[in-house]
Amino acid sequence: MIRQIGYIVSDFEQTIDGRVQLGVGPWCVMRGIAMSCLYRGEPCSVTLTIGFANSGDLQLEVIHQDDDTPSIYPEFTDAGGEGYHQLIAGVATLSRHFCRWCA
Repeated sequence: MIRQIGYIVSDFEQTIDGRVQLGVGPWCVMRGIAMSCLYRGEPCSVTLTIGFANSGDLQLEVIHQDDDTPSIYPEFTDAGGEGYHQLIAGVATLSRHFCRWCA
């Protein structure tokens, strides 16, 4: 079962406002999230704004990079705009699924 859908967006406020107009919310918004990671094998640090809203068992995540550091986020939007980035799926019996993935 899909538990979360994450989207990368170019305009965080416009995206959230549009979702609120559709009845999605309330939103938990976290600004100035510092994240360090590897991007194409090199260390990078980015600053993100992230919003979460739940609709039943489904959580929506909206991600916006606040700076211009090269990372997966501007690479994604530069390649074709904003949109779907990731899914999180829940499973009833993780150990059974994990064993199947490792086989």
